[in-house]
Amino acid sequence: MPSRRLIQPSSLPFKPGARVTTQYKDMRQACELGALLGQALPATELGRDLYRQLIDQGDGDLDHSALIRVLQRPR
Repeated sequence: MPSRRLIQPSSLPFKPGARVTTQYKDMRQACELGALLGQALPATELGRDLYRQLIDQGDGDLDHSALIRVLQRPR
């Protein structure tokens, strides 16, 4: 069966709804709370880092669904 993508990022506008910067702030705060409580939150830390990458590439004002841009970027 040929590989098919469910989402074609080039066709999506990523209009702001829940901005990347807000999602990053929330995940950063969750990581800080986890550290304060001595609780590792590896999935939350990964999400935080991916949203930081979006901000660093100038996409902080896009909707949080723009995260797919980081996930589909060639490695």
